Amino acid sequence: MTNVIGRVFVGGYPSGPTRTEVPGAIHTLDLRDDGTLAITGVAGEGMEATAVALSADGTRLYSVDERRNDGRGPVGRPAKLFAFAVDAADGSLSELSQQRTFAAFPTYVSVDPLGEFVVTASHGSFEHVEHVVEVDGGWVVENLYDDSAICLFPITADGGTEAPCDVYVMRNHSVDPGPSPQAKGHAQASSHAHSALFDPSGQYVLVGDKGADEIHVLRLDREARRLRPTQVLHTPPVTAPRHPAFHPDGRFVFMTDELASGVSTYEFDPAAGMLRHLSSTKSTSPDFAGRNEPADIAVHPNGGFVFVNNRGEDSVVSFSVDASSGELTFVDAVPVSPTKDPGFAARTVHFAASGRYLLVGDRPADRVLIIDVDPETGRLSIVGEATVPGAAAIASVVVGA
Repeated sequence: MTNVIGRVFVGGYPSGPTRTEVPGAIHTLDLRDDGTLAITGVAGEGMEATAVALSADGTRLYSVDERRNDGRGPVGRPAKLFAFAVDAADGSLSELSQQRTFAAFPTYVSVDPLGEFVVTASHGSFEHVEHVVEVDGGWVVENLYDDSAICLFPITADGGTEAPCDVYVMRNHSVDPGPSPQAKGHAQASSHAHSALFDPSGQYVLVGDKGADEIHVLRLDREARRLRPTQVLHTPPVTAPRHPAFHPDGRFVFMTDELASGVSTYEFDPAAGMLRHLSSTKSTSPDFAGRNEPADIAVHPNGGFVFVNNRGEDSVVSFSVDASSGELTFVDAVPVSPTKDPGFAARTVHFAASGRYLLVGDRPADRVLIIDVDPETGRLSIVGEATVPGAAAIASVVVGA
């Protein structure tokens, strides 16, 4: 007999042969102690639920709907943040609120550990608009790009959210045109925030702007309900910092470097709200030499290992963590589905059941991979999979905790 040890929520893109036949949604699954997953419910049909996060107590789920707002007199669905109540008995979701996000394509959501705020990161598109300007009797063309923005939403008494109380806007760029084939060489023509993560204390939000090669540290002013920048750390050109993850003790932050095919370790000073770069290493297996772009990152609850999913090598890689320096050393790798393009690839790694299983949102195969992790060695073993259309984002809670 198997027992349910965790509840898993998987947000997904539309899927099918042309990526449109099956609408996106959020699926609820039970995780059993034998490492199997079973779908028990679905909510939010029609959403592009590409980032999801749970409240600290597991009673509320927050999800973005990753869209671009379509201008004057919009006819399509706008980009939004959704809030859902989670039924304690079966994990079913009941909608609490919808709030429009600012800037195009929200791709990340994070919940304040103290339960007062939610933040989202909006990536913006790669496209530009040629804006004609008259200058000195002639005309020039300005190439205008989407803003990228972090939205701060207050949480209401029932767990829903109010409209944003602050919006932190980024309008920078890095090397353009650059060496990445993304956007035909224009992957860094404008800011592209792909993360906004609360630190464990809830004092700060870390933002990875992969378009500008910058990491922003924002202090949450709770009384004023504002985000105050304490640091903008400039990484080397064409690094593209994407997703951060904190070590359980809060001292180290690990960040995927999308265009550098790397993962970096930073030391975090919570008193000053400052990061200091310590080291960087390849995100792939040591002998891999092809083009690669890492996406997501997770840290084992015991703090001993870091896990990264790679698009190019098409792998999940484990690294051991040096307890004194935070330096990473390759341990193991397992394969995921072949990448079809940077946006159509396995893009999520997430720990469930207190670190027993690592779950991978393997979008090209419409599945969640279930990986058993040896907590002593960091070795990886794929033990199963579950079919979930467009699987792109994962959150989970332990059952019976």
